Amino acid sequence: MSRILNPNATIDPNTVVIVPECQSRVGMDAAIIEEYADAYADGAPMPPVDLYRDEDGQLYCGDGHYRIMGARQAGVDVRAIVYDGGMRAAQWRACAANAEHGVRRTAEDKRRAVAMAIALEPEMSDNELARHCRVSAHFVASVRVSDCANAQSDTPPEDMAKRVGGDGVKRPATADAAESQREKIKDYLAEHPTASCRETAAAVGCSPDTVSRLLAAPQEDAPGGHEAPAGPVDGLGQPIAGPLLEAWNERERFAAVIRQLCDARTNWRKLMDEDCRLLANAHPQRADADMTALIVNLRDREAWAMCQNCYGRLPDCAVCGTSGFVSKRYWEANKSVLPWATE
Repeated sequence: MSRILNPNATIDPNTVVIVPECQSRVGMDAAIIEEYADAYADGAPMPPVDLYRDEDGQLYCGDGHYRIMGARQAGVDVRAIVYDGGMRAAQWRACAANAEHGVRRTAEDKRRAVAMAIALEPEMSDNELARHCRVSAHFVASVRVSDCANAQSDTPPEDMAKRVGGDGVKRPATADAAESQREKIKDYLAEHPTASCRETAAAVGCSPDTVSRLLAAPQEDAPGGHEAPAGPVDGLGQPIAGPLLEAWNERERFAAVIRQLCDARTNWRKLMDEDCRLLANAHPQRADADMTALIVNLRDREAWAMCQNCYGRLPDCAVCGTSGFVSKRYWEANKSVLPWATE
C-alpha cells in the first residue's frame, strides 16, 4: 500500500506525467475535458487528484486524468493527494479509478482496467482482482481467458499454476494443478508417515488445511498408510464430539446458502458490468456492498474446526460464542494465540 506524502498538495498540472500505461480508459472525450476546464475556470470546487511520486520526483496520475487535462486547459493548479510508489502504484490505482465517481466507465474501460491489473498482478486470484477493479470475478475470468487465447496458449505458464487469495495463500488455479498438489501430498506422506500437517504443507508448498482435508477425506488409498477416519473430523483432523455432530452436519446447508448468495451477487455484478438500464437509480454499488457484508458475516460463522476451548459447552465462550466451532478465517487470524493451536 502506498504511503501518503502530502494529503493537501497544490500541483501545476503540467508537471504531472500523463502516460497511456497509467490510464485505464480506452479513450478520453474532448467535450468532457472542456467541461472540466470551464469548471476550473469558474472556480468550482473539484476533488483532489491522486498522484504518485517516484524516486526521481516525477508525478504520475492514478486517478483524475480528466481533471488534470481540464486544469491544463484552464491554466490553473489542481488539488492533489500525493503518494509514494511511482508509476507502478499509479497503474494499480488506475485499475480501480472511476468505479464510483467521475465519468462512468464503459464496458471496454472496465476490460482495459482488468487487463492492466492482471498484467500487474498475474498471480492474484480472480476474486481479489475483481474486488480491486470493482467488477465481478466472472468478468475478470473472462478477460483472463481472452488474454490467454490472444496469446495462443493452450495451458497457463508454470508460474500461473497458483494464484494468491486475499489471505495471502497460494492455491492451485486449475483442476490439474490441484490434482498434482494432492499427488505430491500423498507421495510425501508415503515417505514420511509420521509427518505432521504443517511439516507436510511446508514440504509440498501448500497450506496445512489442504493436507488436513486430504487426510480427513474418505478414500480407499489413504496416503502414507493413514486410515480414513471412522467418523467426521473437523478442518484440523479432530473427530467431531458427539454433542456437536448435529450442528456439524448442518454445514452443507449453511454453505449452500452462502453459495446462493455468492451466485446472486455474481449475477448482480454482471448486470452492473453490462450497464443494465433497470439498475438506474437503484444504488447498485450499495446493494453490492450489503450483499458482500452479509456473505462475509456468514463466512465468519462457518464451522471449520471445533472450539477446543469449550466444545460448545460454554454459553459465553470467548472463542466461539455458543456454536462450539470456529471458522477458518478466525483460525487463520488467531491460531498463533490459541493455546490448543499446535500439532
